[in-house]
Amino acid sequence: MYRHCVRSTSGTTVKAANPDYVDGSSYTDLPLPDWNTPAKWCTGQGAKLIESEGKQLREENHKMDMSLLKVFVDTDQRDATTANSLLTGLADKDGIYVSKVEYFPLLFNANEPNYGKGVCDAADGQLVSAQKQRRLDTTPMPMGIGLAGDMNQTRYTEVLELMESFIGIGAAGPLTDLASPPYLNKTNGQLTGAPGVMKLFAQNLLYAYASGIPYKTHAPASREQIYQLSSWIYWYRQINEIPAVLVPEKACGVLSIIMTLLDTSKRRNVIYVGHDSDLDALAHFFQLRWKAPPFPGPRPTPPGSSLVFSPNSDGTALVHFAYQDFDSTDDSEVKVVPAIPCRVDLHEAQAFIEKQIIQLAGRGCLKGCRRTLSRFRV
Repeated sequence: MYRHCVRSTSGTTVKAANPDYVDGSSYTDLPLPDWNTPAKWCTGQGAKLIESEGKQLREENHKMDMSLLKVFVDTDQRDATTANSLLTGLADKDGIYVSKVEYFPLLFNANEPNYGKGVCDAADGQLVSAQKQRRLDTTPMPMGIGLAGDMNQTRYTEVLELMESFIGIGAAGPLTDLASPPYLNKTNGQLTGAPGVMKLFAQNLLYAYASGIPYKTHAPASREQIYQLSSWIYWYRQINEIPAVLVPEKACGVLSIIMTLLDTSKRRNVIYVGHDSDLDALAHFFQLRWKAPPFPGPRPTPPGSSLVFSPNSDGTALVHFAYQDFDSTDDSEVKVVPAIPCRVDLHEAQAFIEKQIIQLAGRGCLKGCRRTLSRFRV
């Protein structure tokens, strides 16, 4: 399962910070990055990074039979570009690839796919809010701040001041004005406070750096600082991407994956190209975590990263996490680390997956996904 390329952040709004200012440009007095690509499409170098990743994968697996490779892709432009770039990198020396590619949006959102009708209902709103609150109560904020309910206020202010030293002060006022502990809005369930701003500008810094795009800041941001601040991206996701959200959305996708891994009648390589939420979902369904230095945090999901499942004959699978260590070039090194745990029992995982779907999305969701998946063969 691949997450798509490094993309532009154009069109991204800031949710639940200063209610009078939702546009990201309101939180800085400097221009936002010139991505030179439409909103949320791959950057030019972002696509080249994926191609490089494909080349490195091919070099490590030079005996791979590309005719046995099947690729499932979501329908967003960034996913299509990622799949094409990956296959270009995987192509033979003549630049030819014969892999089968299929757009299958239901695998990436069984509740509200980009196209077609969903087969799974969203979870109850109260359950979603309760799970988010539990995550907020138990997940320490990045960079030494601690839990939101008992945080180091001095450290929080220091971190906000650090970001301010890069982006300045926009029409929305100083970022340090949002130094109160973040909380969940009881009306809409949104995480409220400075984290949304921190996430957006951490993305701007990281994605511009990875894309080789100049991004003007008041003080120069070092590579180490960019990686440190990226922890806000993944902390923000951990609070919001909870099982009650992920299970109804990703039910069909994970069922197709577990079915493929358990199918011993044929062995072929299958690639899914989707989103960071797909990696979040697999982390939940298979109870995985990983470390990916220099990215901080328990399980970051940077652009172009992937979870790799290698099935064994004994009903288990080895699991690795692959990612690029960005260095502003279009040929960043691909690193591969074992997931934790590095081996999973596929039958136990299947039982847990189906139980989670029934509990959080209902039997109708499980039946709907099975009915849909029975009509296609990997």
